Amino acid sequence: MSNILLVYPDPVAIHPRYPNALLPLAAVLLDKGHKVDIFDEQFDDYKKININKYDIVGISILTGPQISNALKIAAWIKKKASHLPVIWGGVHCSLLPYQTAKNKYVDVAVKGEGEQTLLELIDALQGSRSCLANVKGIVFKAGDDIISTEDREFFDLNKLPILPYHLLSSFHRYSNIKRKIIYFQSSRGCPFSCGFCYSNAVHKRSWRAMSPERVIKELRYIRDNFKPELVAFIDDELFIDQKRVSHICRGIIDFDLKIKWTSSGRYDQAYKYDNDFLELLKESGCVGISFGGESGSTNILREINKGITIEQAKTTVGNFRKNKLPSTVNFMAGFPGEKKEDLLKTFDFIDELTLTDPDLMVNSISIYTPFPNTPLYQKALDGGFKDRGSLESWGSYFYNDVNNLPWIDKRLRKLLKTISLLTECEFNRRGRFKSRGLFEDNPIKRILYNILSYSAKLRWRHRFFAIPLEWDLLDIYLRLKKSGER
Repeated sequence: MSNILLVYPDPVAIHPRYPNALLPLAAVLLDKGHKVDIFDEQFDDYKKININKYDIVGISILTGPQISNALKIAAWIKKKASHLPVIWGGVHCSLLPYQTAKNKYVDVAVKGEGEQTLLELIDALQGSRSCLANVKGIVFKAGDDIISTEDREFFDLNKLPILPYHLLSSFHRYSNIKRKIIYFQSSRGCPFSCGFCYSNAVHKRSWRAMSPERVIKELRYIRDNFKPELVAFIDDELFIDQKRVSHICRGIIDFDLKIKWTSSGRYDQAYKYDNDFLELLKESGCVGISFGGESGSTNILREINKGITIEQAKTTVGNFRKNKLPSTVNFMAGFPGEKKEDLLKTFDFIDELTLTDPDLMVNSISIYTPFPNTPLYQKALDGGFKDRGSLESWGSYFYNDVNNLPWIDKRLRKLLKTISLLTECEFNRRGRFKSRGLFEDNPIKRILYNILSYSAKLRWRHRFFAIPLEWDLLDIYLRLKKSGER
């Protein structure tokens, strides 16, 4: 049996990110008798790792600064233990497996789901390098050649062992308001094809789910062993099968789990939910569902292939308000072909939705970020976006950054930058969604956040986004910090 180190490099995010990709890998490894540690660079110094105790290292990456930190850690590992195989996985590897495998610090890149692949890789690496060609779902170097094996079949989530949450030292650290939140994924993939989303490239529009019984089994384990304040379902699309969700809700009630939970959904499904289903969600402990509204412009919704309508969003918000079930909504801007009048329609749409539900939480208006091999990527390239061309170059790529959008003119770029920062603060939040616990361990940050939130409310109310000095200062701070999110 092998001793495996799974590494989550620092993504340099505004708030710590949960290393959800590593726990399923750790689960299957432990189930087969391997020893596993998880290292999270967001909280610990990689130079303190006793690297000589491990047989294999796995690194998970998302596109952006996390790649730079991954390369830094991999270089250190190779310097300390050059013989140690370093396996790379994660969404970025699935988007660009060949490009990833070319890097000198990458021994193997995993494309697609990694659970079964990692198990077979360990056997192959403990045997001989020639065995790698027999492992599905990988890309690796063989002399001057890059070898890609056939894609692996999707993993049966019902065979996934209970996740080893104990490998994470503290759940509070992954919540920006220091709550004990456990993140749980009961399904993978999505049958839709939103233009900005990675899911097509990774999951091939396939949706796979745990049975309701398997979900309840894990929720009981979570409740009994960790007593979380909240369980957050991080499925790409939890509500694809409404009957399945109903069974899960009834299981939560029947087993008297008394948990609070949240998830995300789609307006084109949710507007059809009847009062009985919404009541069932509430009775089972649902305290909120988040939706992607993306734009208030019908033209933009069509261009990005979102598959929802303005009316579906309005109906959903009204129904959730009537049934006293909280909901939140996220928007995006800066898509290829988007004009200022489209953005202004989004502003007006936000105001209209918050009139329908004064307690509706609008999370933010984030800036469209082109990711390779996503449906909109070619349009981004046609609009002047420059492909980064190498693994290390993607490490200096930032999410939510107007500099990724060469098709946007200077004045609109300035407005987008201001809006994206402004809406990260409490420009519209009321009641239960006010972030009372945010930055509670840092009084200075808390005071500054309150000042920015007050400014955000005033600017939004009066649509005054000119001379945004406070937001320019925040942008400078984030750049100096080299934050992966603007």
